[in-house]
Amino acid sequence: MGGMITGTMTYLHLGLTNTFLTDWAVNFLTALVTVIPLGLTMMVLLTKRAKSYYPMTRRVCH
Repeated sequence: MGGMITGTMTYLHLGLTNTFLTDWAVNFLTALVTVIPLGLTMMVLLTKRAKSYYPMTRRVCH
């Protein structure tokens, strides 16, 4: 998914140039090292906040 988004955005911004693959790879790796850790951190924080709002809920999957 991230590869398609960065590829599309790189193509729309630069077009199909000789350095397209290099430009795309740099953009993809930048997204990889910034978005994934940020997404995981936000998921953990939002899960903790949701559990504090609903402390009496139990897990659905055992």
